[in-house]
Amino acid sequence: MKFNKIIPSILCAAIICTSFTACSPGKKPKIRSAEFSLTAEAETANVELNGDYAKIDFINPGLDTADISVSVFSLAEQKETARVALGNGTWSTGSLENGFFAVDERNKSVRFFGFDGEETFRTEIPTDAKFFAASYVSSDGKYLMYADPETREIRLYEFSGGKTYVAGKFIEKVEAAGYENGSFYIRSGSGCMLSVGVKKKLLITAFDSSDLSLVTKDGGIGFASGAQLFYVNGRHAEKTEKLTRLSKNETPINVIPFGVVTKLSGESTDILRIYEKNTNTLREITAKGCFTDCSADEYNRILTVCREDEVFSFGLYDITGIDKQTVKTTAGSESESSDIKTSEGHIIKNVPVFSQLPDYPTGCETVSTVMALRYAGYNISASRFIDEYLPQSNEFKNINGVNYGPDPKESFVGSPRSAGSYGCFAPVIEKALKAYIGNDGAVAGASGSSLNELCEKYVSKNVPVIIWVSISMQEVYPAEKWTLGDGSTFSWPANEHCMLLIGFDGEYCYLNDPFVGKTVKYDKKLTEKRYCELGKQAVAIK
Repeated sequence: MKFNKIIPSILCAAIICTSFTACSPGKKPKIRSAEFSLTAEAETANVELNGDYAKIDFINPGLDTADISVSVFSLAEQKETARVALGNGTWSTGSLENGFFAVDERNKSVRFFGFDGEETFRTEIPTDAKFFAASYVSSDGKYLMYADPETREIRLYEFSGGKTYVAGKFIEKVEAAGYENGSFYIRSGSGCMLSVGVKKKLLITAFDSSDLSLVTKDGGIGFASGAQLFYVNGRHAEKTEKLTRLSKNETPINVIPFGVVTKLSGESTDILRIYEKNTNTLREITAKGCFTDCSADEYNRILTVCREDEVFSFGLYDITGIDKQTVKTTAGSESESSDIKTSEGHIIKNVPVFSQLPDYPTGCETVSTVMALRYAGYNISASRFIDEYLPQSNEFKNINGVNYGPDPKESFVGSPRSAGSYGCFAPVIEKALKAYIGNDGAVAGASGSSLNELCEKYVSKNVPVIIWVSISMQEVYPAEKWTLGDGSTFSWPANEHCMLLIGFDGEYCYLNDPFVGKTVKYDKKLTEKRYCELGKQAVAIK
């Protein structure tokens, strides 16, 4: 997006670049069921079971950092025992046997806290790494695992001896997936699960499948045709199981010790569906509001969190106490959800909205993409997306009076960090997304679809769509011209802009606009006109 006006100085927040994953130390619990609510000024919450305690991360994400407060709730005493404000930064948190840890990935420091919120340990990690990625601490508090993005090494640091071990190297993006029984687990971008043993200190592949849409330390899950889901066992790569889902509108949100969990979003309620492995058994939890996360342990317990405004409601369930039903649906005859009435319109709930200013003045494509990625469950910053995945070129040259320049269908023209740059078109974002996600099936090239088709096919099913329109829906007209490598003449469309389509009704389209950093609405006919003027360019992350 190149602006044809002076850019105002607008402050923006930044986003977290880490993974919040469950890893229970495995304490045998006494409490089997509980319900409680907590209030927090937070956009979302992540939960983690730790015996008779629950660790809750209240998160306000920005573009490159996040503001996080960690709450500890005693399930036995039915009260919050601590709330620790970590502040704004790039954090990784997880459970310890007697509390929780927080890794400051930018400042390379580690802090331990007890269940009462008191800090029990703090240290800086001696390392030549500029910052950490994929960091996690073993539940016994003996080891730190982290990745060095520059050397692409996965390292282990032993707190007692102060020694650092190189466990192996990685070639693509990695995220921490947790710790269990002496091994750290790491997700890679291609759907691969890696494990690092603290004794052997070797990097091994647990399983590898580019078809997986969700990977945890307990396994992976992907979509097949029709109503079929398939599950990959996290300990046995060759063991694949088929499961049957009731609706294609379901979104997988977790793989847990005893099954897989999907979410079906409605207009006022969400349904959490738990499919047990090796059976045709389904269990459902319904709640008012939006389910944001769940955590389960090997003791057949599941902890859920549901958000409605600033109130977060939590439910601890004994899986054996939830009514079960036999799934009779088969591939090719799946039932459709009646929760969404697309003809009346639909707005996707809880899609993050970020400002591109001041850090990325021409980065509307990147910031819109990061918003979609965050909603889809991927943790990546705008800075990392630009530096590691976005093709960029600023090779303008004049040969014999002819001005040659990059093709915006092949690369971003300039840099998103520069106000004098231009932008890119949908094929560039598709390419970057496929490089990052590592699963072509998760990226839908929706270019050429009508606006109504985007609304019905994606938005009504809770899939936001990255679309190319114009800034403030202003007029689009030919601006600067240059010659492409194939000899054709290209004219940059003035006022080109990229937003995230999140809703519609009979009159309006609702979009997350990175230029103003908030959700806006525009006349549906005007939106379609600008969308068509920009060539009907669209990308979705399924």
